[in-house]
Amino acid sequence: MKKTAIISVLIGLSFQGFAYYYSLKSLQLIEQNQMYDDAKDILNKNQKSAIEDEIYEIQQNDLISYQFLELSESGYRDVNRVVEQFNNHEDLDPLYANTVVQLIEKDFGELGFIKAFIGSSIDYINFSWDYSYLNRLFKEDATLSEKLTRAFLNKYRNPDELRRAFEKFKAEIFQRIPKSLYEKAFEELLFDMLQAHQAIESQPDREAYFEDLYRKADSQNLHRRYWAYTFWKRREIEKNEKEVYAILNEIREYYEEQ
Repeated sequence: MKKTAIISVLIGLSFQGFAYYYSLKSLQLIEQNQMYDDAKDILNKNQKSAIEDEIYEIQQNDLISYQFLELSESGYRDVNRVVEQFNNHEDLDPLYANTVVQLIEKDFGELGFIKAFIGSSIDYINFSWDYSYLNRLFKEDATLSEKLTRAFLNKYRNPDELRRAFEKFKAEIFQRIPKSLYEKAFEELLFDMLQAHQAIESQPDREAYFEDLYRKADSQNLHRRYWAYTFWKRREIEKNEKEVYAILNEIREYYEEQ
């Protein structure tokens, strides 16, 4: 067995997750004091009392800093290959990247990974959905943590895997996201996506409709305006549209009943 320092790989993920202050206890990959200082600077402008109470609880209780993972010879090689490919500005080999993601997930937990992703999607300055986050994940010069996050999310393109994870973790996620946070950060986006789906379904010729949307988005640089619509084209291509629509509706109905 070998110990390898992969804090450089994980620090982005852990910090992103820390931003999601309802799941701080599962994010244990940076030094304790640095976590406290960085989080306080970013988050203090929003929900100040709740954040300070949460940070105080973490400071007083069971936060542990993990900087090393115990790896097998093959795991050690895979981590080094991924870091080497990233440093050389090469595309990450999916096989090695998935192996590293599995190592992180084993230590970090699938739910911890999901919470980190949700937390990273929030714009804490304006307390709203951060439209730039997904763009950062898919840009060519994405950080290593962003590229590994993307590799982690790829498995949820499978509708069965998406439904499995949602059923397994929805109670915890709903508990961790109060209605007040949902209304500020997610409600408008969810409404826009469901409304876009309804508009698409009403079209007699979906293909012509999407061609026109993409033409407008490209010619007028309005990709953000049409994002909620092109989102469904991507789901159609991945063949998970029905599952995604059902899950989004379930989320909307849950918070409407609260």
